[in-house]
Amino acid sequence: MHFDPPTGYDGIVGFYQMFWSAFPGSQIEIIELIASGDRLAVVFNVSGRHQGEFMGIAATGKSVRFQGISVFKMANGQCTERWSQSDQVGLLYLLKGGL
Repeated sequence: MHFDPPTGYDGIVGFYQMFWSAFPGSQIEIIELIASGDRLAVVFNVSGRHQGEFMGIAATGKSVRFQGISVFKMANGQCTERWSQSDQVGLLYLLKGGL
């Protein structure tokens, strides 16, 4: 399976629309929030149930939980840059029958 990460505002919005459609009602738990200067870092857990197609994988009904981190650069109260990393490989492994 090949996945090109989304770029730009529209790509990011599209990814999250796909994610929330596949995992409706998912919960985000903030583990740690750090602010320094113009940067904001968030460590988080996401948990939910796979109820719709996600990246070509039909709904499995499986419960999922994974961790991630996002760093935001802020200016004038808005995010101007964003870096994010989460365990998408582990998520796909679980949905495809692992664990």
